[in-house]
Amino acid sequence: MPIASGILRRREFLRQAAGVLAASAALAGCGRGDPAQGAPPAVHLARPTILLQPYGSWTGRATLQAIQDALRPFEDANGVTVRLQAQSEPTVTAANLSAMAAGDGPDVINDSLYAPYVERGLLLDLTSRMQSNHVDPTIWSSGQMALLQRPSGLFALPCSIGTMCYVLNQNAFGARISAPDASWTYSDLTQLAGQLTQGSGSTKQYGANLAWLSGVGPELAGQNDQWAFTAFGGSETSRGGTSATLTTTQSLMTGQWLYEDLLWPGYAITRDFHQMPGWELAQFSSGMVAMSVIGTWELLTFTQTVRDTIPWTIIPFPVFPNGRITFATNNFYGINAATRHPNLAWALLQWLCVDTSWQKAMMQLLLLPPARIDLWNQWEYAVGQTAPLLPAKTLQWFTDAVQQGYATPPTMFEYANQEAFTIFNEYAAALYTQPNSSVRQAFTAAEQAMNQLESTAQGAAQQATTALTTIAASPRSFPDPPTTGPGAQGSPTPYVVATSKGIILLGDGSGLSTTSDNCIFSCLPVTAPNGRWTVQLSALENLTCPHLAPGAAAGVMVRLDPSDDTTFLAIAMTAAMGVQIWLRYAYAQPPSTIAPPSPNAETGLLGPVPLKPNASGQIPPVWLRLERSGAAWQASTSRDGITWTRAGSTIQLAMAGCYVGVFATADNALFGNEGYIRALFDHLDFNPTLSFQLGTTGIPATPASVPANWATLNTAPTS
Repeated sequence: MPIASGILRRREFLRQAAGVLAASAALAGCGRGDPAQGAPPAVHLARPTILLQPYGSWTGRATLQAIQDALRPFEDANGVTVRLQAQSEPTVTAANLSAMAAGDGPDVINDSLYAPYVERGLLLDLTSRMQSNHVDPTIWSSGQMALLQRPSGLFALPCSIGTMCYVLNQNAFGARISAPDASWTYSDLTQLAGQLTQGSGSTKQYGANLAWLSGVGPELAGQNDQWAFTAFGGSETSRGGTSATLTTTQSLMTGQWLYEDLLWPGYAITRDFHQMPGWELAQFSSGMVAMSVIGTWELLTFTQTVRDTIPWTIIPFPVFPNGRITFATNNFYGINAATRHPNLAWALLQWLCVDTSWQKAMMQLLLLPPARIDLWNQWEYAVGQTAPLLPAKTLQWFTDAVQQGYATPPTMFEYANQEAFTIFNEYAAALYTQPNSSVRQAFTAAEQAMNQLESTAQGAAQQATTALTTIAASPRSFPDPPTTGPGAQGSPTPYVVATSKGIILLGDGSGLSTTSDNCIFSCLPVTAPNGRWTVQLSALENLTCPHLAPGAAAGVMVRLDPSDDTTFLAIAMTAAMGVQIWLRYAYAQPPSTIAPPSPNAETGLLGPVPLKPNASGQIPPVWLRLERSGAAWQASTSRDGITWTRAGSTIQLAMAGCYVGVFATADNALFGNEGYIRALFDHLDFNPTLSFQLGTTGIPATPASVPANWATLNTAPTS
């Protein structure tokens, strides 16, 4: 499959690449060798391959082959093959998050939304590598680095930094209205916007457009508008991203200036990013606006659209109460935490971000603004050569914004960043369409909604402060668990019982195969970043039917929260399929079943090894374990609790706060949800403190009768 026409998962890509290399080697070696010595052909080991994801918009401005050619110096110098895995811009983040959480995706990613990757623990921490390689962070904008640096580490480096200026239609100015110069202020912008506005309806000419929320989707929400808050000394979110700050005096001044002075009187219009490609440029070139915001990323398109049909010039953003401020993008490169080649990925990251050769090539090829501050004068020259319609004197303001430090990247909420800014987007859009509304009331309501969301998200990640507790006493010494729980109303049957031998867990429900789980889950809340949870399962029996359903299961589970459709990971012994792993990456999605490796010759625990319960429902003891190191999870099994076998590869699943415990499910959907099972855990290396009935089916008050269709739809395991 050509890279440009679709996305290959990493393993499939490498499999195909290996086939091509093998075929090439075979063809190259046919009939060859040293004719004088009769020596066999030389054997060349295939170079390692790493995948790089170029930013989505790049592929629309240059061929992938041209970008690939620019990578050749790095490939030759490092003996590595770099392949491009392109993604379309609107879907890049979602596609990356899904692939990387599954241990897949490019080795080096390129995106503009940083928070989701960090929150999910999907990127490598670069702190120690930066220090050991003596990489100087001051070569980049301090604003960019402040955004990327988190208390838990530095997980990315700047790719580029785009800035904004104003472009003026000089035909709109004349004897009556003088064009502003670089010393203009926000008051001048307000006055000029009113003077330049004329006409009405479809032929109306607006004085200016604004980098403000209008039609902005979640991938841009909260970004372009932050220049205005910063310019007035306000903000949408506090430093550190812990709360919304829309009701400060400075933030309210921002809203009043935008709505009361510009948007409601009809003197300005917002840049609508989603109405059509290049809409804001069409606003300017058609004469719809006299003063238009333009970003560095639009310069080539701008010259192709406007050309010399109208005289124009570029000036910087006005001076505001808080000084001269402009918006800055913050595209970044990061290393996939699941990469198989971390050292090569780091070498590539340094070449892309620290070295100058790649950034210079991208200036020539894409007019891409460099991340390094010291290269901006060279960028200015490159743009002037590539697009002669852009006089060098007008480009200096883009450069000054970076070199003088008044280009400010957007701030982020610590949790639920995009969701929070999407809330504000909705209030801002409503104000735009409802002139003379109360800015204070709208901003107050938005702040409350954003803070409530942030509090909920933070609470979900930090629900418990109880550290992982290891039972130091005898393995059979357990605390008293709850004797009842939120099962079927009126049910007198406890579903968690402590005995002298261990813990008995009654399991009901239809299993874990749909978007909603149905089982009993006894757990403890965990926020510790590292941990290990071990159980021994020695009995699994059906209390109401002759034998177990094939999918009846019991084992260890971690869940993001107690809801029945949440993200979860579980390893369990099943009645007919041996050890199985279930994994749900996102809310309300069907879980994936991960088939462990082939059965171990010694333990026989992995793969399709049916249980063989005896008359008492006992089985050969099975040890099951989940381990976590940050966002990396590993499931394992053992016969004796000493020698462990990994059950599949490491799984990347970010959970700042979660619940870990034991679960049991009867898998009785085929039988009208009748019947329930009992699992006996002889050993737990953690302390269950909470119990939940997941799903809608509760344990019946009395044993159900044997379903009529049991014999025809289920077969007991054979010994």
